[in-house]
Amino acid sequence: MKPIFDKTHTNAMDWDEFHSIVNGLIHDLVTYQKDNNITFDLISPILRSGAIPATIIASKLQITPMSPLQLKCEEEGVDVKFPPVIPLNINANEALNVLVVETNTDSGSSAALTLDLLKHAYPNSKFYYVSVCKVYGKPNVIEGYESYIYGIQTNETFDISEQEIKDNELRVGITIFPWETAKLELEEVNK
Repeated sequence: MKPIFDKTHTNAMDWDEFHSIVNGLIHDLVTYQKDNNITFDLISPILRSGAIPATIIASKLQITPMSPLQLKCEEEGVDVKFPPVIPLNINANEALNVLVVETNTDSGSSAALTLDLLKHAYPNSKFYYVSVCKVYGKPNVIEGYESYIYGIQTNETFDISEQEIKDNELRVGITIFPWETAKLELEEVNK
């Protein structure tokens, strides 16, 4: 039987914490670009929440073109709400470096579906994945992406010892981002 979560299982993230994590990601992305002699040509936020860190990252890294797509995690899997939008100023057949942005990564199934969709839209491109949060114990690599960078790890599975939480500096509870409400997030989690 699937557990039912309530507000005591949540952990609200304020804007200061969010910006601190995103600034850390920006630093890591700048370093990655420099170390690998690349520049991100296009940013692809997974909507809805991915748009918020993607906009900040795009501004700081001066990535103008955006190719958003929307997915929805359902009990039976991940559903495509709308496929990637190809900007008018982009030649989709060019070899682009596409940065995919998400807020919270669990199993990686949304990231994998996003990659499939983007490979069809941008067949000659390379793809890079960044997420504000990653659920601890879930994949550290998502096949098909050149890199997977995350800001922090969380204990959203509630099955990790207190010592492991401390040793790995995990964020405890279901993360409620600053623009979310616990009520609506719990409705989604408890479906």
